[in-house]
Amino acid sequence: MQNIKIRPIHPRRGYWKLGAALVVMFLTAPVTPGHGAEATDVDKLDIDGFRLGMTVEEAAEKWPDLKIREVVREKAHVGFQAHRSEVHVSFTSKELGSKVFQVQLVRVFHEKPNSFPIYQRLKRKYGRPDYGGRQMMNINACWGKCYGDNKRLEFSMSIVGFGNKPFPMTLTLSDRRLEKENYNLFKARAKAKKP
Repeated sequence: MQNIKIRPIHPRRGYWKLGAALVVMFLTAPVTPGHGAEATDVDKLDIDGFRLGMTVEEAAEKWPDLKIREVVREKAHVGFQAHRSEVHVSFTSKELGSKVFQVQLVRVFHEKPNSFPIYQRLKRKYGRPDYGGRQMMNINACWGKCYGDNKRLEFSMSIVGFGNKPFPMTLTLSDRRLEKENYNLFKARAKAKKP
């Protein structure tokens, strides 16, 4: 039988390295729906109470102090925008029902944050992501069908810093089809106005 040497873990360095390795493995392991699993129903998700498809009127009723402003480009109505603390909300034009097509929570950390508890809170609120992983400098997760123009909830957080630059985190709930439809409507209107 072959002799195997087992090195004891140094109490100060070893446990920290082991813990860090487990966190990295957990956060960077790709998560994909499989074995017949269905993607998350994004229509049931919200960020700070804002849901996709919610109208300007519904938002104003729910938050009477919400500042909603009309967005006008080239003298044409494009839609509406609102923000509440760190949450920014975009609504379509009146022709498309003044509906939410994007909700984004933006948070900036001036010192490197511990991404693990943030990720765990998101998992508790939204369930296991349909995709998760790490790209060079960010941790990412996505709920829904995370390809093409499908509705989705995306989380991205910088984990690598350069100099004094901060560490941004975004959580974005989006309906890309509705956003494109709104944009195409604006472009068609702008084109029709040109002589």
